[in-house]
Amino acid sequence: MSPARLKGDWTSWRDRPYAANAGTEEKRKQGERWAALNEYIRRHGGAVVSVPGVKTLRVEVGKDSSAKLTSELARLGYNVAQCGSVTRITGAPSVSPRTERLTHAVPSAFTECDVLEIRLDGR
Repeated sequence: MSPARLKGDWTSWRDRPYAANAGTEEKRKQGERWAALNEYIRRHGGAVVSVPGVKTLRVEVGKDSSAKLTSELARLGYNVAQCGSVTRITGAPSVSPRTERLTHAVPSAFTECDVLEIRLDGR
């Protein structure tokens, strides 16, 4: 028969402070880079559509401003990959048929966006 374990044996293990996680500092830095890049992209007319804190950002920008934002991000040292395009609903107000006939201009409720992919580590 094995000797009975004393309560003090497992309580000392339970109350032991956790070792510092080496990945915690990297995750914090990655979160800061994500927030800074998100702010930069929003100021330049894009929208980050990926979840906060991931290593790869997916960005949607309008067809007219995708080249400018791509060149700006490349100048900052990021490798920008084109991932196609998507159609988004803009939420444009509805127009009555009478107004549409008189103005001959139909504001579209849809817009085409280019999708870019950026890695936070710059690869």
